Amino acid sequence: MLAYQFIEYCEKGSKSFEEIEENMHILFSGVDNLQDTMELLNKVIFLTDTRSEPCSSYINNMNQIFKQLREDFDFFNCISFVNAIKNSLSSHMISNNINDNILEEMWVKLDGVFSSYGDYLKNHSKSRAYDFLEKATGFINLFRNLKKEFARNLSLLTPCGIEITEITDEAGILDIQLLEADFTLEKFGEYLNIISEIYYEFQRVISSEKNGLCDLKIVKIESGSFMCKLLGDKNIVEAFGLFFNKFVELIFSKYTREGQIEGLSQLRTQVKEDTELSRRMKELGYDTTSADESIEKAFAVITKKTYELAQAAPKVRINENEYSLNDIRKQEFLPIIKNLYIEEKDDYVDENGVDGS
Repeated sequence: MLAYQFIEYCEKGSKSFEEIEENMHILFSGVDNLQDTMELLNKVIFLTDTRSEPCSSYINNMNQIFKQLREDFDFFNCISFVNAIKNSLSSHMISNNINDNILEEMWVKLDGVFSSYGDYLKNHSKSRAYDFLEKATGFINLFRNLKKEFARNLSLLTPCGIEITEITDEAGILDIQLLEADFTLEKFGEYLNIISEIYYEFQRVISSEKNGLCDLKIVKIESGSFMCKLLGDKNIVEAFGLFFNKFVELIFSKYTREGQIEGLSQLRTQVKEDTELSRRMKELGYDTTSADESIEKAFAVITKKTYELAQAAPKVRINENEYSLNDIRKQEFLPIIKNLYIEEKDDYVDENGVDGS
C-alpha cells in the first residue's frame, strides 16, 4: 500500500464514519444518556423492589429513551444504509489490498447491535433492553476510537506532500524506516500514532522561538515495510532522532550479544547516564536529568513509546544511520515483533509516580 492509498483509505473511512454517526445519531444519543447509569439497569433487572429512588426515576428515563428509539429510529432503513456503506468501504479495501482487522471487529459488533435490537422489538423486556445497551455501548466505544484514529492519521498526513525545497531553516527532517518486517494496517497506524505521541511529548518540554513549523507533518509514507519522512521543528526532530538512534543501538547491541531484549528500566538508566546525549539534549532545550514533574512525565512517555518503536523490526534506518541484526538473530527476533509489548513491570513509573502509558 502506497502513501496515496493510505490517505484515500483514511479519507473514505472518515467520511463513512461521519455518515454512519449522522444516520444513527438517535441511537448514539440514547445510549449516551443511559451510559452513566447502566449499573442501575442491573438493579432494575435483578432486584424485585424497584420502587425506590433512583430506580423508579431511572426506569422512567429508560422507558422514555426506548420509546423515542422505537418511534424515531428507523431500524430497517439504518441496516440498509449501513450495509451500503460497509459494502462500499469493503470494495475499496479489496481493490487496494487493505486489511483492517479492527474495522472488521467493529462490523461484527454492529451486527450484534442490530440483532439484539431486533430481539428487543419483539419483546420489550428489561433483560433484552440491557443486552441491547451492553452491545451498543461496546460498538459505540470501538466506533469512536476508530473514528479518532482516522482523524489522527489524516491530521498527520499531507495530501500531496511537501517539496524539500520549500522547507525553511526552522524545520527539521527525520527519515524512519522499519525494514524486513511486514506491517498490518493496524500496526502501520499504530506506529504513526506512536511517532506523533513522541513528537508532542518533546514539544511539551522543548521551547521553540519559531511557532510556524511546530506541528508534526508526515510528508511521505510507504507501507509494507514501514517508511516515513517527518517534518517538524528542527530542535524537536533532532531530539527525536537522537533518542531513537540511542534506543535502537542499545536494543540491537544487547540482542546481538545475548539474544535478549534490553529492559525498559535499564534503557532509561543508560540514557540518563549518557553524558554526551544529555549534553546535546540540554542544548536543544530538554534536560533529561531534571527532577521537574512535567519533564519526568515526558521522559517516561517518550522512553516508553521510543522503546516500542525501536523493537518493531530487525533492521532500522534513521536518516543515514542503519542498524541491523545478523541473519540468525533476525530469525530469533521476528517472533518477538509479533508480541511487541513485552510484559515488564515498569519500575520507573512506580518509583516516580508518573504514567508512562
